[in-house]
Amino acid sequence: MRCLPGWPGRVRRRSDDDDLHRRRHLDADRVGIGRSPDAGVFLDDVTVSRNHALLVRRRDGLYIDDLGSLNGTYVNRRRIESHRLADGDEIQVGKYKLSYLER
Repeated sequence: MRCLPGWPGRVRRRSDDDDLHRRRHLDADRVGIGRSPDAGVFLDDVTVSRNHALLVRRRDGLYIDDLGSLNGTYVNRRRIESHRLADGDEIQVGKYKLSYLER
């Protein structure tokens, strides 16, 4: 597990074909999600854009913003452009499902 510079909270990554669960502690104002190896949350899947989405801390909470990705970003099975995250929200990017868990 690699700790990221971020928020009080963590993201747990899981995919349907991978039993490996990975957790990332978030401790930065902005963390990118995408296929780029430089992304804070790297997702190796051709359906994921290089710079797919962004986790952003704002005054009233932690948000996920889609960055104009072709295949979209989903929270609790709904396609979003921007969404304020709550404990237990399920984020889907490509084949990956991410769970947002507050500390």
